[in-house]
Amino acid sequence: MGFAEGQIEPIYFDRQGHPLFGCYHAPAHVSMRGCAALLCYPIGHEYLQFHRSYRQLARHLAASG
Repeated sequence: MGFAEGQIEPIYFDRQGHPLFGCYHAPAHVSMRGCAALLCYPIGHEYLQFHRSYRQLARHLAASG
């Protein structure tokens, strides 16, 4: 998608008029792994506790391709 390492692309998934916001972390290098990771945040006060960990995990996964 042409994004440099570390950049995040905000996107909306839309299914039958129900938009869902997400962030795409582009991989550091193009790989042919044929897989992806989808991280879904918890709901409620757990969200506040896990936000930083999820963001670091997403950056780590993107850096590893």
